[in-house]
Amino acid sequence: MNTTYICTLGTSIANRLPNQLLRDRQEKNLPWNADDSEFEKALCERIRAISKQGDERETCCAETAILSKMKLDEQDKVLLLATDTCLGRMCGDAVQSVLTRCHGLDVDDVSVIRIEGLQVADANRLRNLGLKNLLSTVEKCVREGHESGCDVCLCPNGGYKGVVPFLTLAGMILHCKVVYSFEFAGSVIVLPPLPFALDEQAYLRARDALSCLYDRIEMPTEQFLSMVADLQPEERDRFLGFTEPGTKSGFVTFSPLVGIATTGAEVRTAPLSDQAEKDLEKLAQSGGAAACRRLVLQSQDPLYRAAHSESKNLTDLVAIQRPRTAERVFGYVHDGRFLVCRIFASHNDYIRYMDKQQPRRKDFPPEIFHDVNFEDGSVDEADEIPIEEWGDLKRERDELRKKCEAANEEITVVRQQYNEAKRIGIDAEKKATDFKQLWTKANNELQWLRQKADNLATALVKTEKKESALRSQLESTHRMVEEKKREVADLNERLREYQNRGFFRRLADVFRMKKA
Repeated sequence: MNTTYICTLGTSIANRLPNQLLRDRQEKNLPWNADDSEFEKALCERIRAISKQGDERETCCAETAILSKMKLDEQDKVLLLATDTCLGRMCGDAVQSVLTRCHGLDVDDVSVIRIEGLQVADANRLRNLGLKNLLSTVEKCVREGHESGCDVCLCPNGGYKGVVPFLTLAGMILHCKVVYSFEFAGSVIVLPPLPFALDEQAYLRARDALSCLYDRIEMPTEQFLSMVADLQPEERDRFLGFTEPGTKSGFVTFSPLVGIATTGAEVRTAPLSDQAEKDLEKLAQSGGAAACRRLVLQSQDPLYRAAHSESKNLTDLVAIQRPRTAERVFGYVHDGRFLVCRIFASHNDYIRYMDKQQPRRKDFPPEIFHDVNFEDGSVDEADEIPIEEWGDLKRERDELRKKCEAANEEITVVRQQYNEAKRIGIDAEKKATDFKQLWTKANNELQWLRQKADNLATALVKTEKKESALRSQLESTHRMVEEKKREVADLNERLREYQNRGFFRRLADVFRMKKA
């Protein structure tokens, strides 16, 4: 896909000219159509010196540096947003010449766009006209780029550094890629889109006040706030977010970023398929068509889609759902627009359709869609909340909020009681676990003691048997000893008898006689 690059334009292309020559032009701040042949001649000579093949064709200015890092293709388009000065016009022509001569782009694909009021000599003109024109031009260029089937990339590297935050936020709000490259850095930073949407209800309440402020450019802060429907004291900051401080103390002016953020709020056309139109006709007979028509228009706003989209695993299509309602718009984004494939007022119908059909993008090619205009009053305003009812709704909201706070306090008390009971239960469970472990340990010890007692009892029986055997053996031995004692006693008795009879004496005489 080709890319449209929207670049803020500065004077870096003229940096190699004599310093005094460039400084004089910056101080003079000549108007757009002023004639400055001397500077223009010097700038042309500078451009002619740039080679088609050398590195200077990429580094000669901030615009070509970022485009070269983005891999600029010959089929891409470049829109150069120039300051409302003679210097801005000449530098824009110079950068255009470099891109067409050295980078191969066609002359028709490189445009220098004058941003009226974008200058620094008059601060009021810059704020009240320049920034508004810059952001509205960016919004227009992004929309046209998407409608032509191109990818869009915003490059706020050149130009006044003070507008970089505005351009960065604008690109993020418009869901457009924003790239930035720091000096001497080899890579680029890609900034993602903002993940929030416009405070739509606040915008509707402040719409008349903002319209008046836009026309008057500035007005007293209190006068602006007095025009907001049913403004409450605590809501001042909420609605002052749509404004910026004015040039006078106590005054406010319209915020340029709000102009971009609310571009989708006034859309009155949307691309519908034939089936989606039939869905609306069917709903017109059964009810619910007004809410669905409004949702169709809201789906064209990228901010609203970002905040209310819902994706399903079974399809590559996206459903847009209104908060706290059953209505859904089913489709996909093509060339920057949301193509509406089907419309449902019932959640059950939507679920049945999804489960049964499992639709895909290929089932709804872009050529079957056509724009439907809702300017004819086909969008019923009855589903909008009248401004005069905001006070009642707010009071009802405050009462409900008090009830919710009281309920939350009760819930807090119950939760504390529950947590205390839970803590006690945990402690009891822990103690029960400890007791169970002690019981298990005691039971194991008891089983061990029982086993040991059984073993001792068995050993005791064996010991008693051995003791009985030993006792019998001892008694037998005792009897034998007693018998031997009696025999010894008999022998001793007999020996005494022999002694008494002189036997040994006679025997000794016999031995002496034999010896002699």
